[in-house]
Amino acid sequence: MYRWANNKIRLITRRAFGFHSARALMAMIHLCCGGISLVPPLPMPA
Repeated sequence: MYRWANNKIRLITRRAFGFHSARALMAMIHLCCGGISLVPPLPMPA
Protein backbone atom coordinates (compact mmCIF):
# COMPACT_ATOMS: atom_id res chain seq x y z
CA MET A 1 0.00 0.00 0.00
CA TYR A 2 1.27 3.45 -0.80
CA ARG A 3 2.27 5.74 2.01
CA TRP A 4 -0.18 8.49 0.95
CA ALA A 5 -3.08 6.04 0.99
CA ASN A 6 -2.18 4.81 4.46
CA ASN A 7 -1.96 8.38 5.76
CA LYS A 8 -5.26 9.32 4.14
CA ILE A 9 -7.03 6.29 5.62
CA ARG A 10 -5.65 7.10 9.07
CA LEU A 11 -6.90 10.68 8.75
CA ILE A 12 -10.37 9.46 7.69
CA THR A 13 -10.40 7.01 10.62
CA ARG A 14 -9.66 9.84 13.06
CA ARG A 15 -12.37 11.99 11.47
CA ALA A 16 -14.85 9.10 11.61
CA PHE A 17 -14.46 8.45 15.35
CA GLY A 18 -18.15 9.13 16.04
CA PHE A 19 -19.49 6.79 13.33
CA HIS A 20 -21.84 4.08 14.58
CA SER A 21 -20.41 1.21 12.56
CA ALA A 22 -17.37 0.03 10.67
CA ARG A 23 -19.54 -0.10 7.55
CA ALA A 24 -19.91 3.70 7.64
CA LEU A 25 -16.13 4.06 7.97
CA MET A 26 -15.56 1.80 4.97
CA ALA A 27 -18.09 3.80 2.95
CA MET A 28 -16.25 7.02 3.82
CA ILE A 29 -12.90 5.49 2.80
CA HIS A 30 -14.34 4.36 -0.54
CA LEU A 31 -15.91 7.76 -1.11
CA CYS A 32 -12.71 9.69 -0.33
CA CYS A 33 -10.19 7.35 -1.99
CA GLY A 34 -12.24 5.86 -4.79
CA GLY A 35 -11.89 8.71 -7.26
CA ILE A 36 -15.62 9.35 -7.38
CA SER A 37 -16.46 12.91 -8.32
CA LEU A 38 -19.75 14.09 -6.83
CA VAL A 39 -20.71 17.31 -8.52
CA PRO A 40 -24.37 18.13 -7.93
CA PRO A 41 -26.10 20.13 -10.66
CA LEU A 42 -26.45 23.80 -9.77
CA PRO A 43 -29.75 25.58 -10.36
CA MET A 44 -29.79 27.88 -13.35
CA PRO A 45 -30.30 31.58 -12.59
CA ALA A 46 -33.76 32.86 -13.49
